[in-house]
Amino acid sequence: SMWQAHIAAWNFVANLTKRCYDKLQTLSLRYYSDKQTGQIMSRMINDTRQLELLIAHSVPDLSSNVLVILGVAVMIFRINWKLALFTMIPVPVIVMGVGGVLAMRGSMSTADIVGFFMYLSLFYSPLATVARLAEDIHIAEACGERVLELLDTESDVKEDKDAETLPVCEGDIEFRDVTFGYSTEQKVLDDVSFRAKPGEMIALVGATGVGKTTIVSLLERFYDPQFGKILLDGHDIRHATLASLRSNLSIVLQDVFLFNGSVYDNIAYGADSPTEEEVYEAARIACADGFIRAMPEGYRTMIGERGVRLSGGQKQRLAIARAILRKTPVLILDEATSAVDNETEAQIQRAIENLHSGADGHTQTLIVIAHRLTTIMKADRILVMKDGRIVERGTHEELLARGGLYHDMCSVNQAKIGG
Repeated sequence: SMWQAHIAAWNFVANLTKRCYDKLQTLSLRYYSDKQTGQIMSRMINDTRQLELLIAHSVPDLSSNVLVILGVAVMIFRINWKLALFTMIPVPVIVMGVGGVLAMRGSMSTADIVGFFMYLSLFYSPLATVARLAEDIHIAEACGERVLELLDTESDVKEDKDAETLPVCEGDIEFRDVTFGYSTEQKVLDDVSFRAKPGEMIALVGATGVGKTTIVSLLERFYDPQFGKILLDGHDIRHATLASLRSNLSIVLQDVFLFNGSVYDNIAYGADSPTEEEVYEAARIACADGFIRAMPEGYRTMIGERGVRLSGGQKQRLAIARAILRKTPVLILDEATSAVDNETEAQIQRAIENLHSGADGHTQTLIVIAHRLTTIMKADRILVMKDGRIVERGTHEELLARGGLYHDMCSVNQAKIGG
C-alpha cells in the first residue's frame, strides 16, 4: 500500500510540475512584471512537492489511523461505556483510577480491565498521529491553493479557438495605428504606424523609455495592443497561433542567455537538427568563427553558466549566430551593441551588414534597436521615436539633412559616427 501510494504521488507531482511549467509558457509578460523569480520557482518545485507528502503519507496515514480510532472506540464502549467516556480526558492515569474502583465494586472483570487498557494503548497513538497530520494537511492545502492559483491564471494574450497556423512568411511587417500601455493611466505607444517590407532593415532610435522595445514585445505577441493591428504578411497576428507566429521570428536581446555547454551546442540550440556546416556558416556570418576557432577546443569549448567564460561581444555574436541558424523571415536585434567596445561593435556591425546583404542566401527583414547610431546608419529606413510616437522617418542622410531630432542625436554622438 505504501509503495503504491509513493508511486502514485510521484507520478502526480511530475505531471503537476509539467502542467505548471506549460502554464507558465502560455502566460504573457504582464504576469511576470510583478512576480519574483523565487516566488515562481517555489510554486513550481516546493509547493508541488509538498503535495507528494499529502498523497504518499498524510492521506494513507489519516485513513488508517481514523479506522483504528473508530475501531478501538467501538470496542472500549462495548466493554464499558462509562470508563470509555473517561478516555476523552487526556490523562490516562484520573482512567486507571476509575477502572480500579469499578473493578473493586465488581462492575468490571479483571479481563475487561486488561482488555480495556490494551485497546487504550492503541487509541492514543493514532490520535497523536492524526493531530500531526492535521498540520501537514493544512500546509498541503496552502500549497495546493497557490498551485491552483497559478493554473487558473488567465493570460492576457490568448489564442483564438480557431487560430490559424501561419506558413513560413516573407517578413512583411505592418503596424497600423497601434496604441499600447502597460497600465490604463499611461500610453507607451500612441498611434504608431510603419511598414517593413521583406528584406528591409528598419531601425528604431530614440531615448530610453520611448517604446522601442515595446514594439518588439508587441510583434512577438508578448502583449496585445489596446488599439490597432499588427500584420505579418497581411495576417493579423492576434488570429495566429503563438507557435507559428514565433517560429517566423528570431530575436537577439541585450541580455544574452547562454547555456553551460559547448559553443557548438549553444549555436545549434533552437534550430531543427542543423548540420555542422550550417552551424559553422552561421558563425562566419555572425563574425564569430574567428574567435571560436582560437579557443583551446574550438567549437567544443565549454563556456560555463550563461557564458561566463566569454566577453560581452562574444556572447552577442554567438546569439546572432544562433538566430541566423534558425533562418526565420524576421530577425530582431534589441540593443545588441550597447555594452561592447568599439572594436567589438565593428565586428557586430559587420555581422548585421552580412545579414542585410543576405550573405547566407536567405533574405531577412531586420528590426534593429540601437543607441549607438553607427549600428543603424545603413538601414533602409530609420524611425525616430519620442514620447511613444514616431516623429521622424527616413534614411540616415535624409534625416541629417532635415535638421530635426535625429540630427541632434547625431550631433551628440558625433565622435561615434565619425563626424
